[in-house]
Amino acid sequence: MFCAKNEVKVVDLEDEYFNGYSHCKGSQVNNLHHYQVDLFKEVIDMQLQELNNRFNEVNTNLLLCIACLWPSESFKAFDSKKIMKMATLYPEEFPTEYDLRVLEVDPGNYIQYVCEDERFTDLKSI
Repeated sequence: MFCAKNEVKVVDLEDEYFNGYSHCKGSQVNNLHHYQVDLFKEVIDMQLQELNNRFNEVNTNLLLCIACLWPSESFKAFDSKKIMKMATLYPEEFPTEYDLRVLEVDPGNYIQYVCEDERFTDLKSI
């Protein structure tokens, strides 16, 4: 109704997609495919490029490591290797080998206790 009222042309999604260059070459896709697949991939590529421009490799690794602490679905994403990798990014906080060994055990114990405690059954975020 909005499009008809404002005289906005509505593309038929089953029609052959025209890329704007030539009507002579037959297109292999229809408009629906173009908008659902081709355009979607372009937007994802742009978003990834933007993320790569904003975050360096260390920041990206840190974000991936932090994501393993998300409590959703009883800490389904928990990964002790990522926690250990994150600890290596902060050598002043974990200066000795002993500190790292203690860290290797503590998060697993914490998550086990939280999962066993019924007060945290519906935990969705930190």
